[in-house]
Amino acid sequence: MTPRAWLKRLAFSFLIIGFVLFWRGQKQIQSGDHSTSPYLWLSAAVACVVLGMIGVRLRHGSRS
Repeated sequence: MTPRAWLKRLAFSFLIIGFVLFWRGQKQIQSGDHSTSPYLWLSAAVACVVLGMIGVRLRHGSRS
């Protein structure tokens, strides 16, 4: 399978993982942790959401 096919197949999973990573980063920030760790979680969440949206667009976009 090509990477494009894998991205189409795993698009919704990337969105779920992005939500979980965002939630974890937010919980750390709310608990008073101001190290780089929660910001790395948030950055990973953004990357997962971007990959998920690209995958959704590939999966449901035009067939041309």
